[in-house]
Amino acid sequence: MRELLKSLSGMRFIAAALIAIHHTVWMYPLSKDIDDRIDADLGVTFFFVLSGFILYFTHNNLASKKESLRFIVARIARIWPLHVACFLIVLCIFPSPWGYPGEAVEWLKIVANLFLLHAWIPYAKYFFSINGPSWSISVELFFYILFPFLIYRFKENWHTKIAFSFLTGFVIVIAVQKAAFPILQYGDPLMGPNQWAAGILPIVRLTEFLTGILFCALWMIIRKKPVRNVYFFTSLETGALLLSLFTLCWLPHIISISFDGHVLGSWLTRIFAAPLFAIVIAIFAFGKGAPSKLIGCRCMVLLGEASFSLYMTHEIVARCIANYAPTLLFKESYWLGALIFWIICLTVSFVTWKFIERPCRKFILSTFDKHAKKTQ
Repeated sequence: MRELLKSLSGMRFIAAALIAIHHTVWMYPLSKDIDDRIDADLGVTFFFVLSGFILYFTHNNLASKKESLRFIVARIARIWPLHVACFLIVLCIFPSPWGYPGEAVEWLKIVANLFLLHAWIPYAKYFFSINGPSWSISVELFFYILFPFLIYRFKENWHTKIAFSFLTGFVIVIAVQKAAFPILQYGDPLMGPNQWAAGILPIVRLTEFLTGILFCALWMIIRKKPVRNVYFFTSLETGALLLSLFTLCWLPHIISISFDGHVLGSWLTRIFAAPLFAIVIAIFAFGKGAPSKLIGCRCMVLLGEASFSLYMTHEIVARCIANYAPTLLFKESYWLGALIFWIICLTVSFVTWKFIERPCRKFILSTFDKHAKKTQ
């Protein structure tokens, strides 16, 4: 398990960094230039696929309701404490409406966001509320709750589950596209249904998570083959890196010219990206080639450990700089402002990982385990 995490942790950091770059295009020319060349937003798809892959590897045999319940508690303990911390920080340091510029009924926005239900509401004033990136962990929570059911007899019924998730997503996307909602700019209170159906609604992202589970199940069979040649795996991993570049740089353009409609095209880009990312993850999971050794080095593993904190705090850091310390933007410099942002961002992510994310997770799990022993 440690070797698997070493091979993939560095990739987690790279994906989180791409998303942070995507969210700072309005601040830094360097971020905009990178985002213009690659679809950095696909980092979220990578996370969903990776989540399914790792969770199936570590929890593919939840044999009882008690084990399933502990799994769900463990996953909530992984994401919710830091989400609450970021939620409270935003409420304290930013004026209302806090996150998305469009106004919303404040009590509903707060309750939905706090309990990670906001990805189910089809308007950006809700799903992008408070701390914008938290919409994706609202989606992840849905995956976690479904996970014990998804892996039940998965080797026998995987095709049914993937087909059902794909068809459900497809029907929703087509229905919203046929409804012809106006494509509105960021900040409009009514913006939402198109983007929501294309990539926010949890059920339309389920295929990506299931793709990770499927490829892990296949990988667990293939990894037993006694192939240890470093040169073979180095070549394979180099090819996987090129496949990643194709997915990030050219796949979105191919989809956009092949399928009509913003909603369908956006959704299909993620659907087609998922198996390509899954191939990359499966290859690097072996951890036997030179690229995986480099990406799995101690420094990258540490950055990967704090990647969730980076994901959850980067937009707060960006907004703090823009609102309260605009001199740190260094608009006359191409790279200096971005460098300062990343120094602050990485510092904040390590602090929140060490003092909020890790201890809270341990406390919640130990409390649950103690209570479970008492009730036996």
